[in-house]
Amino acid sequence: MQHINRTSSSVTFDDHGPTGCSEQEIWLCRALQELLVWTYRGCVGNPPHKDGGFYDSGVREVEPIFRPSLRNINSSVMLMGVQPRHSYYDVYMTRQAIDKFDMQGFIANSLTIPKPLGTRVWIAPNGKDDHAYMFVHILDESRTRVMASIFINSFSNSSYFEYINERFSMKAYYSADQINVNDSQLKHLKLEGGSGSVRVQRKVPLIDASHNIQTAEGDNSCAIYSNNFCLAVGNMMADTSIASRVFRLAETIENQVINANDPMTSINELKAIFQSDLKAFLPQYYSTDSTVRTEAELKAFNMRQRWDLSNARIAMFAEIGE
Repeated sequence: MQHINRTSSSVTFDDHGPTGCSEQEIWLCRALQELLVWTYRGCVGNPPHKDGGFYDSGVREVEPIFRPSLRNINSSVMLMGVQPRHSYYDVYMTRQAIDKFDMQGFIANSLTIPKPLGTRVWIAPNGKDDHAYMFVHILDESRTRVMASIFINSFSNSSYFEYINERFSMKAYYSADQINVNDSQLKHLKLEGGSGSVRVQRKVPLIDASHNIQTAEGDNSCAIYSNNFCLAVGNMMADTSIASRVFRLAETIENQVINANDPMTSINELKAIFQSDLKAFLPQYYSTDSTVRTEAELKAFNMRQRWDLSNARIAMFAEIGE
């Protein structure tokens, strides 16, 4: 088992994946796939670009693959139902969760997550149409509502952001048995009363703070980028000087939107924190001069992390089995 459990530092990789894997370990990892324990290592030996080899394969099980690395993050993590291979409502999942959190206590039978959360930072890995990314939701000081939401993707593309933003900004419909659409505590939401329901839209726009890292042809590591963004945001927000700036800007943006003032200066400042400041917490992707690492460096890191994440998933399965 020591050979099976070896870390990526003791493995040699070529352009498509690890070399020198024994027939026994390939058989074992593929057998685990049959038990619904999906790992990148279970793809070793598959023909590249066809069946999804070790490096070509996109992740199939986001939550169990990344749960071990997100256990000790300095933020609350929303992991329920995260599956990049699902489609239309994956974006909507995070939106629905924060809507219900904000309106909890106002709408009958809308119990979701106990208030207050132990943190003002709510991280949500997410995905749509086979592509993973993540959201960050910033809560007010009383931890009773979400003031601002930030979208972080592994490539920067305005058209793709608008595609996601359109779905994030859709009107949502909730049972309105006990809600007063004019309640001042919900002034950060646009509420329209209807017959037995209320239509909800968020007033504060979704903020795009994407990075332009995943640009190489054949790089299918979006879920890994998303996972590492989650970890980096958690570590960054543990820095009280940065966190205080984030909270102040989120509150300013919310107040400006509610009072019909232009929030763009504040939005750009908040966006810069999650783009520029975050680089210091992503040394695997950025050099010390804040430039993106080379394609070869990124691929080498992605290879190693695919291996080590697979090991963590296998170990988690072994713990459950015991």
